[in-house]
Order: sequence, then C-alpha cells, then structure tokens
Amino acid sequence: QHVVVERSLPVALLMGSGELRTRTRTATVADLLAEQGMVLTGLDRIEPALDTPLEADIQVHVTQVERRFEVPEDVTKYVSVWEPDYELEIDNSRLDQEGVNGITRYRYQVTLEDGEPITTTLQDVWLAQEPITKVLKYGTNIVLRDLETDSGPVTYWRKVRMFATAY
Repeated sequence: QHVVVERSLPVALLMGSGELRTRTRTATVADLLAEQGMVLTGLDRIEPALDTPLEADIQVHVTQVERRFEVPEDVTKYVSVWEPDYELEIDNSRLDQEGVNGITRYRYQVTLEDGEPITTTLQDVWLAQEPITKVLKYGTNIVLRDLETDSGPVTYWRKVRMFATAY
C-alpha cells in the first residue's frame, strides 16, 4: 500500500476589491479562478496568464476592466428680447413666445480599471434641444381719452399715479 499526500499550495488573488489569500490543489491559474467562482469578462486582464502552472506563494493579479458611456448635458439659457407691438396700447406688455433653454449633450466613453477611471474619451457632441428665444411685446399705440372735469373736458393719453413729498 502507498499513501500519496498532495499538499495544497498557498496562493494570493489580488483584485481591486482587495486581496484573497487561500490554498489550492488546482494545477493552473484558470483552474484557481474557476475554483474561486471568478469569471473574467470582456476586457479583464490577468497576470500571469491563465495557462500558467501554480506554484507556492504565487500572486495572481486580476484587473477588472469596464467600459461605459456617460452622457452629461449643458443647458444654454434662452435669450429674452423686447419687440414693439403697434396694436398694443402704450404702457402695456404681453408675452408673445415663451422661452425654452437649449440642451447640448456630450457622449464620453469611460474606461475603468478596478472601478477607477483610467481614460475618458469624447465621442460625440450634439444639440438635443435648440434654445427658443423669449419674445415680449411692448405697446406703442397711443390712445387718446377724454376726461370730464369741472373746468371742461381734458384729453390725455397716459395716466400716471404718483406720490409726492416736500421737505
């Protein structure tokens, strides 16, 4: 009879979230990752390579790489303009068109390694909403009115309420 003793090897998995020290009897780095339930996806990197045989105190570095898109936006304030309205009585105003802010969007591709941004690349810029000018109209039409007073009729075109003081 023969007794065969297979000893486990101490290994360290180094990831962005921390370090995992464990022991394993697997043969390669790929087997170690499978044993730990780790899956490499997309652009993830590993050092040493997956087919590297395991040895005592080996350190396996796993870098999780993620690419995502971010779409921030800038708001452009609308402009207000005043225009004369020859039909509207003087000293009156009205809103002719409501203003709307414009929106410019930017699409960035962000590459993260272990959750930390490494590169940010501007990929596109577009005007999502054109600003619309706010148009206010002011009256220019002078309307003559008559007022009956004790001294006779008075014709006026503007009535102004005031408060006067003297010192």
